[in-house]
Parts: sequence; structure tokens; C-alpha cells
Amino acid sequence: MFGLKNNKNYFDAIIIVSFISILFYKALNTELSFDEAYTFLNYSYTGDIFNIGIANNHILNSYLISLFSKASFSEFVIRLPNLIAGMVYGLVIFRMLKDQDFKYLGYCILLTNPYLFDFFAIARGYGLSTLFLFLSSYLYLNQKDEHNLIPFLFIILSTFSYHTTVVF
Repeated sequence: MFGLKNNKNYFDAIIIVSFISILFYKALNTELSFDEAYTFLNYSYTGDIFNIGIANNHILNSYLISLFSKASFSEFVIRLPNLIAGMVYGLVIFRMLKDQDFKYLGYCILLTNPYLFDFFAIARGYGLSTLFLFLSSYLYLNQKDEHNLIPFLFIILSTFSYHTTVVF
């Protein structure tokens, strides 16, 4: 009735739920950093999200923070854009590795990097950029035709999330 394959699917789901739970725990229990406060006060709160004359403006992140902060100014709410990006990242990893023989190695490599927990749990552009770079690379390497428009659009979104990804 319940085969080993079903148990593996439960174990996979537990891994992804654990990843997302750690992100939420970190977002709820980490104090607001200087950079998060600087981004919020200088770009999102003032509505000056296109100001690139001051350091550390991650334009897409600042815009999303300004949208989410209309609901509340709490630390958790301004971190929601990156938390959502982290959940999407975890679910894409789950879907990508679901039927692979090496999926547990893939989970270890792609989900246990300590920087990911910081990137997706703070209100900076790093989490959004990480998601968009990953999606761009994955779609570029796995597409069936020669159209590169969608991976290119994800690179552009990544660049708006964090400027130094232009180098990528």
C-alpha cells in the first residue's frame, strides 16, 4: 500500500519544509541590521527607490519593500519579498531534483549554504538576486529551443535586485 517511493516523497517534503521553516525562524528572530534600516529609511520609506547616488540601493528590493511596507513597518513584513523568494527557491529545487538519483546530494549542495539563509531572511537584494540568477541559469541550461529571452529577463531582474550581478 505505502511503497518506499511515497516515504521518499515525504522525506523530500520534510527537507523543503525544514528549509523554509529555518528561513522564517531566522527572519523572525534576527534583529534589524544597519543595512536593512538604511535601505528602508533612505529608499523605501521616502519613495526614492531609483536613487543610485547613495550606496547600497538594490532597486527591485527597495521597490518591493516599499510595497510591502504599506501593510506594516515591522521587520518581518519588510523581509517578506526575500522570504517569498526563498520559498520559491526551495520549491524550484524540490521540483528540479524530485526524480533525480542524486537528489539528496543536490539538496545538501543547494539548500545548506549558510549564505542562503542570510540572503533570504533579511531585507536586502541578495535573496531576490540569488533566486533570479538560479532561475536564469537553470532555464538557460535546460531549455529545448534556442530562445534565450526568459533567462535573459531573469538576469535583468537579478541585476535590478543587486547591481554586481551584472558581472555574472
